[in-house]
Amino acid sequence: MQKPPTTEATPFKRQSCLITIGGCFGIILMIFISAWFFASWAEALPKPRRDMNDLKVAFSHYRVEYDSWPEIEALKNSESKPVPIRGKLLQALLGEVSELNPKGISFVRFRQAAQGVSGLAFEGDTIALHDAWGNCYWLMVDSNHDNRIPNPELFSDAITDPRIKLRAPKLISASVCLFSSGPDKDPKTWLDNACSWR
Repeated sequence: MQKPPTTEATPFKRQSCLITIGGCFGIILMIFISAWFFASWAEALPKPRRDMNDLKVAFSHYRVEYDSWPEIEALKNSESKPVPIRGKLLQALLGEVSELNPKGISFVRFRQAAQGVSGLAFEGDTIALHDAWGNCYWLMVDSNHDNRIPNPELFSDAITDPRIKLRAPKLISASVCLFSSGPDKDPKTWLDNACSWR
């Protein structure tokens, strides 16, 4: 009578099993480290830069969804006169149902500002998105769809560092430009302004 095959693990099988378990653990550890690194990198971005990136994506998605920019009169001239991110414009991005966003789609989310800085705050009865210094962000859009926006650093009333003027392009290749007026709270002084194109 033939003996049934033995199920006892050989040293080779035990070693293969340990290698497989070790490999799975290594992969899980790599995924965890990668996720932690990405989260740390995102958190390390300056707050204005993160806000402007979020706004650029939100406006791009809005344009894809509705095949236009929000129908606000001020936006038609935003290439020469930047528009603050507040009121109906901001409400449309946040998903409030209105003539600007009839589907009520939320294109972006921001936290409430702490003491009026870095988030959603009220200026009287008007909701606004404030930067790290308590000021609105400013928006310019490509109204004629040529993917070029005049550089506000070179506007006639701009106070710009001569070194920036030397290398600043006259036209920015973008459909959306955003900037923050920085710690001095003056959008026309460009030395301290945070902007989306540099």
